[in-house]
Amino acid sequence: MNDLTKRLFAEGFTREHHPDYVTWSNWNDFEYTAAALREMIWEAPCGLIKQGCGYNNCSQNGVTHCPENDNPLFGCPYFDEVPCEYRLDTKLMGANCAFHQIVRHYDYSVSVEKLWGRWDKIQSQAWQKQVAEFGYCSCMEWDRKSRKYVPRYDVEKCIQFGCQNEVCAITRKERNLQRVNIYYDILRLWRRTKGGSVTEEKKLEKGVRRFKKGIARTDAEIWLKVYGEKEFRPKMTFADRRDRFFSDVHGKEGFGEYEAFEFTMAVRNVRIECREHRDLLQDLADIAEGYEVVHTSDLEKQAQMEKRQRKEKRQLAKLRRQEKLHQQEKGKEDVL
Repeated sequence: MNDLTKRLFAEGFTREHHPDYVTWSNWNDFEYTAAALREMIWEAPCGLIKQGCGYNNCSQNGVTHCPENDNPLFGCPYFDEVPCEYRLDTKLMGANCAFHQIVRHYDYSVSVEKLWGRWDKIQSQAWQKQVAEFGYCSCMEWDRKSRKYVPRYDVEKCIQFGCQNEVCAITRKERNLQRVNIYYDILRLWRRTKGGSVTEEKKLEKGVRRFKKGIARTDAEIWLKVYGEKEFRPKMTFADRRDRFFSDVHGKEGFGEYEAFEFTMAVRNVRIECREHRDLLQDLADIAEGYEVVHTSDLEKQAQMEKRQRKEKRQLAKLRRQEKLHQQEKGKEDVL
C-alpha cells in the first residue's frame, strides 16, 4: 500500500468515495490520474524543478519509487559531468534522482526541461553538421560525452533502413546500389531405420531468399563477409522444427514404428543474384542423384494460390448463406 492510499484512508476516504484526482488501481491502492500528474510540479534535492509526470513506478534497493510515494525517479540532466551528492546509484534507464512534489508556480529558468532543451540543441546541431558533410547514415550514433555522432557500423542497419548513399558516410567508399538478394539452397535429409534397413529421403529447396526485398549489392557483399556461410542459419519451418526435435530427442532410440530417425539441414550454394536463376540441367542432374528438387518461388506461388482459393471458397459460402436467408425471409412474407 502506497503512502497516498494510507493518507486518504486516514482522512476517511474509501474505494467508492475519493477525490477526483485519484483512482482505484488494479494493485488495490490509489494512484493519481493522468490529468493530475500532468499538472504537478516536482523538485529535485538540488533545486531543479520538473513539470508533469507519467506513471513512473519502479523499485530500487527495496524502495518503491512512484508519485504516490512522493519519490519518483527522473534522469539527471547533468549526468555524471557535474558532481552531485543527491544522485542515486541506480541503473534504471538513467533515472537516478528522486523528486518530490511541491506547490508553487513553474519556473522554466530553473527547470529540468531547460537543461534537456540545451542537450537537444547540441545534439541537433551535431546531427545537422553530420548530414551536411556526409549525408544521413543510420550507423552514426549520438555520443553525449564527445558531443558528436560517432560511427557504430552495422551492415544490418544499412539493410534495415535501405541506405541509398552513393558514398558510405563511414568508410568514404563508393557503394554499388544495384538491387540484389542473397540466395541459397537448403538440403533436407531424412534417414529412417526400420527392421535393420535404412531409407533416406533427400529434398533440395532452391532459390531461398535471405531478405524479403532487394538490397544494395555492396551491403550484400559485406553481409556475407561478416556472417559468412559458416554462421548462416536458414529460417526453419514448423515441420523442420518438429523433425529436428524428434531427431535430437528420439533419434537414437527411435519413436513409433521407426527404430531410429535422423533429420539434418544444410545450406548450399550461397550466392548473390539480381533475381533467382534456374539451371534446368543442374535440376535434372540433382533429380538423377535421388534428390527431390523444389524451388521456393514455386512454393510461394502455390501457397498464394491456395490462399486465394480458400478466400473464394469462403466468399462463395457466404453468398450461399445470404441467398438461403433471403429465400427464408421471402417465404415468411409469402405466408403472411
